[in-house]
Amino acid sequence: MSNVLTSLDPMDVRSRIMGAIFVVFKKPEAIAQFVDESTGTTYVVTYNRKILKISVGNGDYQQFDNLLVFLTSQIGPPDKIYTKESRLDPGQMISYMEWLNK
Repeated sequence: MSNVLTSLDPMDVRSRIMGAIFVVFKKPEAIAQFVDESTGTTYVVTYNRKILKISVGNGDYQQFDNLLVFLTSQIGPPDKIYTKESRLDPGQMISYMEWLNK
């Protein structure tokens, strides 16, 4: 697994998401979070042994759609997609993708 992580491009959002997925699978209940400095978009990846959840903050639907297409090709389509308002920052929408552990 460390070879995969070292081959990832730290400036590429897709690589950073894949790295975050590896981290949370290795240590369930962990939270992997980063901000894409070029867009200000916040990404959070969590896994609780039942659900892999990826959230895209700041209401950036284009980033969300691009990530959805990429992840669908890598790990399959998500079981659930939804958007809701942030509890910490009212007015900010956060989009979510969830994959159930089957």
